[in-house]
Amino acid sequence: SVTSKVASGVGSQSLGIALSTDAFVATLASASVYDPPLMFHADPQNTPPAGGQVELVTLNLGVYDVTFSARVGHTICRLTEWRSDTSVQCNPASGMRFALDVTLTMAGNAGWNPGGLEIAVTEAFSYDELDLTAGVATFEASTPATGGFTGTLTGANFGYDDYTVSMRVEGTSCEETFWTSDTSVTSKVASGVGSQSLGIALSTDAFVATLASASVYDPPLMFHADPQNTPPAGGQVELVTLNLGVYDVTFSARVGHTICRLTEWRSDTSVQCNPASGMRFALDVTLTMAGNAGWNPGGLEIAVTEAFSYDELDLTAGV
Repeated sequence: SVTSKVASGVGSQSLGIALSTDAFVATLASASVYDPPLMFHADPQNTPPAGGQVELVTLNLGVYDVTFSARVGHTICRLTEWRSDTSVQCNPASGMRFALDVTLTMAGNAGWNPGGLEIAVTEAFSYDELDLTAGVATFEASTPATGGFTGTLTGANFGYDDYTVSMRVEGTSCEETFWTSDTSVTSKVASGVGSQSLGIALSTDAFVATLASASVYDPPLMFHADPQNTPPAGGQVELVTLNLGVYDVTFSARVGHTICRLTEWRSDTSVQCNPASGMRFALDVTLTMAGNAGWNPGGLEIAVTEAFSYDELDLTAGV
């Protein structure tokens, strides 16, 4: 037997050994020499989408710098730098994914690592999720019920590249959504009618975030009844409105406490109401729309006070 003090090195567990005397040379093709290199975890395990600086906590990476390359998922880190036997710095590129594998590769070295090495930790790193939490996120828009207007959603961690994003208002997808920066997207809102407090969901191929309450559509309005009175038998009345949308939904109108015999949406600015017979004056007119899962989950009700009267009794001379 012989004993030998092995120099520092990093590499596979299968290395060749040569033993020489002044007369002979013998070789052992494969032997376990160095403890295998290990990687335990990334610290921190997440960064903002812009990337950052991450330490890869390792063991048995040697006592001097060699050529290392790290990647997060399938993307090479912007910087990989050996720090010590137990630490490598990796600066991930920008991204928007979660539960990504982290892989560390070292190029081959003829002295003690001819085959190179690669070690990995599965699901070791994630980018911070989209952030639409209260106090961070806002949606700024003044959108008529006819839709087609662009609003801006602000938040955090939207990414530093043009990722594929989509936005929904309640259950209705926006017509177009465009990434603009790490803190904002713009979206062309589809037509809709509803309360001013609606939920928004923003999606990428990796994350979904929600904003529970946002002002999206201009509020529905009713101005007056035309005409403002009919004979006691009833008649046909137009309710002059705004922001009631571009197609018919379930409306119900009442004069005072009595449901109209007919309520029919005509346009964004007009609803027909045929009051039942009656004999009252200075009655409130109320218009109600049933809830809609797409953009009006809570329904709506608008009213004009003292907007309608039935014709008075007529005992004038000649009548």
